[in-house]
Amino acid sequence: MTRRGRRRAGVLAAAAVLASLGAVPASADVPFPNYTCDRTFPGHKGKGWGYQHCEAAAGAPERGRVDGPFLIGSRAAADPTFWCRTSTEENFPAGEAELPDRVLGFRCERLAS
Repeated sequence: MTRRGRRRAGVLAAAAVLASLGAVPASADVPFPNYTCDRTFPGHKGKGWGYQHCEAAAGAPERGRVDGPFLIGSRAAADPTFWCRTSTEENFPAGEAELPDRVLGFRCERLAS
């Protein structure tokens, strides 16, 4: 499978998990690190933001670097959900967390809104 195919398969798997949940709660039931915040919004150049009253689940760190793929979801149904991936740059994190205030992903795809 090509790199693009693996990435697409990962995004589709995340979307399937989201669809089965009906929302994106911060939950240990989701099989990868995830965050739920009051609000989310897209940033420039593929960034995804979550802010206000953020909660971490399934091993997601509450402060500092976020390494590896993770989800950012919102409690507001109209806000987007983001699937954020590991950076291709050496020693660059996938994101940063400063809970409960905010979480930021650097290489994110919008899954739903």
